[in-house]
Amino acid sequence: MAAAHPAAILVNASFTFRHAQRYPCYLELRRHAAANPNATFVAVSFHTSYFIPRYAGPSPSNLKWVVMEPPGRCNASLPMPYVVDKHGWPAQPRRIPWRQRKLLFFAGRISRAGGLIPTGGVRRALVTQLDNGDPRVTVNAQYCQCAVRGCQRLGGAKQSSQRLTMAEYVQAAHAHRFCVVSPGDTPSTRKLAETMVLAAQGACLPLFITGTFLPYSDVLNYSRVGVMAPIPRSGAATDRLLKRLDGLDQLEARARMQAARGMRHAFLQPEAAHFALRRFGVTV
Repeated sequence: MAAAHPAAILVNASFTFRHAQRYPCYLELRRHAAANPNATFVAVSFHTSYFIPRYAGPSPSNLKWVVMEPPGRCNASLPMPYVVDKHGWPAQPRRIPWRQRKLLFFAGRISRAGGLIPTGGVRRALVTQLDNGDPRVTVNAQYCQCAVRGCQRLGGAKQSSQRLTMAEYVQAAHAHRFCVVSPGDTPSTRKLAETMVLAAQGACLPLFITGTFLPYSDVLNYSRVGVMAPIPRSGAATDRLLKRLDGLDQLEARARMQAARGMRHAFLQPEAAHFALRRFGVTV
């Protein structure tokens, strides 16, 4: 007897990299999907383009993928961001007036570059320009062990900052006007969801660096919330970027925070999970 509504079976697939033990799991998932055509199988993974075996052919049409990266060879993919669960977040700090905040906040890990990591040098290039003593800018960067030698190319022996606690990070976000959202090892970043939710709370607005993966862009207009900018490659380019950010007044900032409140359902649990499933046509 057919169900009145489509059923969804959620699978934490973790089919990220090629591994011999994962191929049988994937093939078994395909067999289950083919044997149960009235159910929608939602498989969650970081990205599938590096995993799906070429010999297997297209996945069954009722096997859908939720991935953190733009789709590769998998069919019916829904690229989506990391999402925020505020259960462990601290209480919202005291609101600081817009003009009393520092201008720009960068927090993140500086990782390896080159090889199969095409975006690994983005944050390194950003810190090269931003960590120059400008009192309007706060940089909190942790350098991976594998990138220690790369720090020498930044113009000296760069020391890692102490990683911020969640309470310190949220406090800093409320004390700045903009927070940098940029690629790291891959185009997707956890900072996207965090900053969108923080902006909806009245904290920093996102500064989206070119190359950052922006999911749901067919229905979400990110330019209504944040500012888009390429990597500044010189001191003059950095000065122009900071001047551009400094020109955004409190009235426009409030409008952008209001726009973020209208978009946070795509980034904040449990609404984000419901939003993703509805895009697959699954009844929540």
